[in-house]
Amino acid sequence: MSSGFRFRPMVLREVAGAVVLAHAIVTMAGGCFAAEQTLGFFCEKDADCAADQRCDDHVCGRCNDGVVDPGELCVGRSQDYVVEGQIVGMFVAELDGKNGRDVAALTNDFCPVPGTMPPEFVPCFRSAVVLNTGRAREYVSATMPGDLTFDTQVGAFATDDFDGDGAPDGVLGFAGEPVLFVVFGFGVEATNPPPPVALVGAAPAAAIRTADLDGDGNRDIVAGSANPAAPVTIFWGDGTGGFSMAQPVGSGAGARLSQAADFDGDGRLEFAVGEPEASSITVLRNLGDRTFDVAAKLTTDSIPRGISAGDLDGDDRPEIVASLVENDVVVVFPNVGGALVESERMVLAAPPEPSHVLLTDANQDEAPDILVAASGSDRIGLFLNRDGTFDDRVDLDVGAAPLFMLREDLDGDDGGDLVVANGSSTISLLFSEF
Repeated sequence: MSSGFRFRPMVLREVAGAVVLAHAIVTMAGGCFAAEQTLGFFCEKDADCAADQRCDDHVCGRCNDGVVDPGELCVGRSQDYVVEGQIVGMFVAELDGKNGRDVAALTNDFCPVPGTMPPEFVPCFRSAVVLNTGRAREYVSATMPGDLTFDTQVGAFATDDFDGDGAPDGVLGFAGEPVLFVVFGFGVEATNPPPPVALVGAAPAAAIRTADLDGDGNRDIVAGSANPAAPVTIFWGDGTGGFSMAQPVGSGAGARLSQAADFDGDGRLEFAVGEPEASSITVLRNLGDRTFDVAAKLTTDSIPRGISAGDLDGDDRPEIVASLVENDVVVVFPNVGGALVESERMVLAAPPEPSHVLLTDANQDEAPDILVAASGSDRIGLFLNRDGTFDDRVDLDVGAAPLFMLREDLDGDDGGDLVVANGSSTISLLFSEF
C-alpha cells in the first residue's frame, strides 16, 4: 500500500547563511514514543522491520490490522476529484444530511454571463463539493450551478461557528475590496439562518483566522492583507453573529497569519504575522485589554508563504513553523520559556515551493509532525517529529500543485484523513489505513 513516496539524497547546502540538511532515509531512527523493536522506524524494505511488521510508507508498522500502533505511518493512495475553478477555501462538514462527512470548496473562475452572444466571461466564484456516497470511502465531485456569484472573486476564506448554533459559518474576503462577508449556516441546510453580515476592513483580506482572543467565549475574526501598508485588523464577536467595527492591530502588517496560540504562557491567545516586505515574522503579545504589542521579530531571510504554530517538543510552549518559498525550506523557531528564539531555529529542506504548513500527529505517537504543501510539485512533505527534531522526511504523492491541507476523520474510523486542495483544480483525499 505504498503511497509512491520519494526521498532526496542527503546533502549539505547553504541557504541565506544557514546550513540546511536535505533529508534522506535514516535507518533505525528513534522516535518520541516507546518503540516496540523497530515499530515506527524508517525503512526501505520489509527486512528492515521486525518479523511481525512491514515497511509500509517507508516506516515500520502493522498497517491494515485494525489496531492503531503509535509510530506507524499508514496512509493510503491519493484519490483525486476534479472541481471547477481555482480552489481558494475548503472545509469538511455533513452538507447534504446523509451519508456522512463531505468536502466543500470555494473556487474562483471566469464564468459566462447568461444571455450574452458571443459569451462574455467575467470574474466569479462558486461552490464545489466532493460528496460522500455512503459507500466505503467512495466520493463523487459535483458543482452547485445555482451557487454562483458574478463580478467578484474570493481572496481569503475561513469557517467557524459565530452564532453558537453548531452549524458552520463562512467568512469570505473579497479580492480587491476591503470587505469581509459573514454567511451563517454556510454550505448546510440551516433553518432560518441570520442574514449575512458585511464587515468593512482596512484593505482586501489575503488571510483570515478565527479564535476567541479576549477570552469572552465568543469567536473573533482576524484579517491580514497583502497591502504592506495596511495593518492586521480584528473584528470582535459577540456570540450571536454580531461583530465590532474593524480594530487595527498597532503592530504588524502582513498577508500571512498563524493560528492563535499562547506563546508566552499567560493564558491569553495571540498570533504571528508574516510580513512579506520585511521578510520577517512578527510575534504579537496579547495584553488582555483587546490590544497587542510586539513580543518578537523573527528574520526569515525570504518571504514567508505559510505560518503555523504548535507545541512540537512537549513543553506546552508553541513553536512557530514557516515555509519560505524562495528557498525551498521550512523554518522552525523554538519557543524557550515563552520566548521565540531566532538563534536556535531549525532549517529543513522541503519539496519545491513550500506553501501551506499544517501541524498534526500523522503517525499517532502523540507528537505533532510538520506537513507542508509543495506547490511546485505534486507532493506533501511530511517531517516526522523525533523528540522535537525533524531529520526524517517522507513525501506523499497528491494532485499537482498542492496549495493547502486539512486533516479530518472523513469515514468515522477515528483515523485522521488528509484532504488536500490542489492548484490543478483537484481535491486529493488520503485515507488512513490502520
